[in-house]
Amino acid sequence: MIYYFARQYDSAIKPLNDVLKEDPKFDTGYWGLGLIYEQKGMPAEAVTQMEKAAALSPDPVTMASLAHLYGVSGQKAKAQKILGELEGQAKKESISGYHFALIYVGLGEKEKALAALEGAFKERSTLLPYSNMDPRFDPIRSDARFIDIQRLIGLPK
Repeated sequence: MIYYFARQYDSAIKPLNDVLKEDPKFDTGYWGLGLIYEQKGMPAEAVTQMEKAAALSPDPVTMASLAHLYGVSGQKAKAQKILGELEGQAKKESISGYHFALIYVGLGEKEKALAALEGAFKERSTLLPYSNMDPRFDPIRSDARFIDIQRLIGLPK
């Protein structure tokens, strides 16, 4: 995942595949490949890997990532379905606004994504610093509200 955040996607593929050869039920390996294939412009492969991760571990992190991928790959109805499920789940347990922001970015809903990140700030989400390096936030990275959130949590521009 260090390679992912460093945007060295090709360097990340082999180690993840090696881990999956050792443990084919390691959901994080499929999740990581899904993230990488999205950034490499391989949406079908990304969705396939993320669906494998979700089948093994349908937690909010994985489901938000899958919904994000569905959104960016044009499968908006599937993304909306997961969004609705997570909203329902959030009424019973804490789910970070960070996850909702990822989904909204995938759906191209910039204002809702920024509002969700502001919510993550108010809830003091420990995930929020990842927004500074996660390439999935690139579509909103230059927005003044995004920059302000980064400043408020003490991250450099």
